[in-house]
Amino acid sequence: MADQPVVITRPGERGDVLAAAIEACGLPVMRLESLRLEALPETPEQRAVWLDIDQFRRVVVVSPFAAECLADALDRYWPQLPLGSSLQCLVGEKSLLVAGEGGRALLAETLAARGAQVTRLTVYRRTPLLPSHDMQRRLSQGNFRALVVSSGEILEHLARWCKGAALNQPLIVSSTRLATLASKLGFRAPVVASGATPTALTVALTAACHPQEADVDQDDLEKG
Repeated sequence: MADQPVVITRPGERGDVLAAAIEACGLPVMRLESLRLEALPETPEQRAVWLDIDQFRRVVVVSPFAAECLADALDRYWPQLPLGSSLQCLVGEKSLLVAGEGGRALLAETLAARGAQVTRLTVYRRTPLLPSHDMQRRLSQGNFRALVVSSGEILEHLARWCKGAALNQPLIVSSTRLATLASKLGFRAPVVASGATPTALTVALTAACHPQEADVDQDDLEKG
């Protein structure tokens, strides 16, 4: 068991940071590239929004990749990013929501319920990737120490290969919403981290894999 890897599913550079945090705790890591993020080609609608972005009182992004897409666009059309403030009082204010294809509508609905005039702009797509044959076998046999997932889309995508023993292995998730989804999908040991940051996920993972070391120093993880 000690030599089995922790399988992480976070894509890109954010996955690199998570892997480094976990490895710093002495746990081997195996990356599972389960999702590809792709910026969408700029459309006339997008360009019109970028040119008029100063008309929006607030700009809200739903993910780090959405923020990257926004920053790239603003680099082309504006000298600096717009400044934001509290989201509590939005009556009559124009708000821009920058997001990927699909996704939950809760944030847009919440902004609208608070009186904001919401414009949603889709700037990227998420494409599920088929795991390698070796990874499919590893998932189906539960041949991993723990699985770390912070996206419902990824969890649903991988659940088709997680059978039998895999459903009994620790599954580290970033919210109670994901834990509820995991239980519905048959996972029997979801562990809810205090958030989606590398530190929060690593602390929950360490507690699940090394209960005697559950008091791991979060400051040390942040420094690492």
